[in-house]
Amino acid sequence: MAPPALELEAVFVDDPEAFAAKHISDLGISFKDLQKHSWRIPNWSQLPKRVTSDTFTIGGHEWNIQPERWHVYAQYAFAISNPHDRTCYIQHHEQMYFTESVSGWGWPDFVELRKLFSPADSRVKPIIENDETIVTAYVRVFDITEADTPANLESQMEREQQDHVNQKRKREETHLDFTTKIITDETFRAHQGFDLALFDDRTIHPFDLPTFRVDKQQTFLDFKSKLAQDLGYQPNQIRLWVLVTRGNKTIRPAVVVPEHDPTLTMEVVRDKMASKTQDLKFYLEVLDPAHEAQPVESKEGQLMILVKCFNVSHQTLVGVGHFYVHQNQPVGEVIPLINARMEFPENTPLMLYEEIMPGMINEMRPEATFLQSEIQDGDIICFQIGLSDKQLAELKKQRLYLDPMAFYDFFTNRVLVQFKPLHDDMATTIEFDLLLSNKLTYDQMASQVGERLQHDPMKLQFTSSHQGNPKDIIRRTAAQGTLADMIQSSYKNAPNNVLFYELLDMSIVEIETKRNVKVTWTGAHNGEKAKHSFLMPKTSSMHDVADKLSTLVKFSENSTRKIKLFTIHDGRIQKQFAGGEILRDVADLEDIHAEEVSQDELTHCHEKTGKTIDFLIEPGKAFAETKERMGLRLGLLEKRTGKMQFKKNQKMKKKAKKRKRTKKTKEADSTKIHWTGRSENMKINGRM
Repeated sequence: MAPPALELEAVFVDDPEAFAAKHISDLGISFKDLQKHSWRIPNWSQLPKRVTSDTFTIGGHEWNIQPERWHVYAQYAFAISNPHDRTCYIQHHEQMYFTESVSGWGWPDFVELRKLFSPADSRVKPIIENDETIVTAYVRVFDITEADTPANLESQMEREQQDHVNQKRKREETHLDFTTKIITDETFRAHQGFDLALFDDRTIHPFDLPTFRVDKQQTFLDFKSKLAQDLGYQPNQIRLWVLVTRGNKTIRPAVVVPEHDPTLTMEVVRDKMASKTQDLKFYLEVLDPAHEAQPVESKEGQLMILVKCFNVSHQTLVGVGHFYVHQNQPVGEVIPLINARMEFPENTPLMLYEEIMPGMINEMRPEATFLQSEIQDGDIICFQIGLSDKQLAELKKQRLYLDPMAFYDFFTNRVLVQFKPLHDDMATTIEFDLLLSNKLTYDQMASQVGERLQHDPMKLQFTSSHQGNPKDIIRRTAAQGTLADMIQSSYKNAPNNVLFYELLDMSIVEIETKRNVKVTWTGAHNGEKAKHSFLMPKTSSMHDVADKLSTLVKFSENSTRKIKLFTIHDGRIQKQFAGGEILRDVADLEDIHAEEVSQDELTHCHEKTGKTIDFLIEPGKAFAETKERMGLRLGLLEKRTGKMQFKKNQKMKKKAKKRKRTKKTKEADSTKIHWTGRSENMKINGRM
């Protein structure tokens, strides 16, 4: 039989001819040399950001060394492969005209990190295995004369060289400009979280802010004029507040950029007024008509505060806008202003909180002044409508966050978890993401997943993951702690926020407090009658299992109604249960066999030596009578009993000779029979 196509196409990464034929295109030009260089990289997880191989020579050139006034045209390929299976690799290839100005080129995004640690894209093994990998470099050097160079290749080389020169120039000019981000009232109203916007939150994708690349020497007034035009304002309708990073790591508006100096450059604004960051952030304040003529300098004691609204019913916390207050005003005097802005009834009661920093949200006293409350420009105040005790009780039943402090705590601990089906043969097999709190317990998480799947949360089972694959079942009754414990990863920069779910037909409580017992019932004649599966408490004994099974099976006529439980391995009884064993201590409950205890076994002593069937041999009885009894024991018809063949087991015979008997028994002896289901194949082992 021919091997599958996949095996025919498998190429070893260290086979130069095969690798080049598959991945490095033939340009129709004779080449000077083709070689490879590989280096093994151990301890992958401990590598620095940049690793360089030893210098290697191909085509008469020492690669990684760049002498003056040199050039060479080369094709090259890089492959990173499994250290034990060189057919499992990821490769990229390129061709380049290297010169003094363009001396090197690579791939910024060679491969996604997640694809290195698990089989992907038809590869049967991961690229990095046991924290080790191998990187291989192929280089084909061309000895090209002017006559050998095709016109299209020459133009392609010129274009590529010009592209690389342009990219190099762009990299060199990055120090001449920087990025500026603008927070507007619109982006503030769309933001949910701390501060005015998300800048480096890895949990969720941040809201896109208006972003501009500005020249460092551009004047601020010129930038403001162009910004106003881009956003649809007149320059005198807006002013810009510089955002700074405070000591508690929050980012807030601090000061308005002065507009009296026409020579003020953007570089000076960034370096003198903002934090020491590479980019510049502004809050764009839109002035109402009453403030259009207002000078840049604020009145003494005047404060600009930002306000957010927490909606308990909708579970949202969004920006409203900014207000001007005086530091000597009582905090409660801002409530009528908020009610008017929100179009609430005039006397709507509001509760006020100050957003200081993650983990510190304080309720404010309405009678205290802003000065006494230590409020300054750019501070954020959050409000919610006051609720009655009855309303709070009803909302609490819905397991909602009842105040901004609890909701801010959710922001601090939120994590985006991806849920995947454990297998495909379930009623629901959708993949989805949920934004959850790291502090959720197992039941709280199951409740939200059950709501998403429209499935009873008590009939859900979850499995943790490792590198995107299922790992261990998460036990509800075990000390799993919180969601943070369920998704923890050994790699700090590689979060493991994937959980697999399984839809169950029974409660997870039953599964975790009981054990599933599977029994093959052979009846009175050692023939498979039926298979039974049932749950039993882990504290049950094997006696309890036998009692439970007795209610499920059909006994033979004149049966003893007693059941014997045992396990079988390689056709032999491996273990016969005495009955007192506790289920929690039994290793394998899915390979239990059961049969009726015969009348002979109840009335006579018998020896248990671990064969498939116990059969009683009575001294002095004719063998024909014994044979007839054996046929009845096995449930055989008379004509099949006549075909039965018997022979001594030689292994047992040798063991019997070695065993020294101290006395002879006159009681009934027990012979063990290995019965394969055919009357022509039977061995009688033991003493006759």
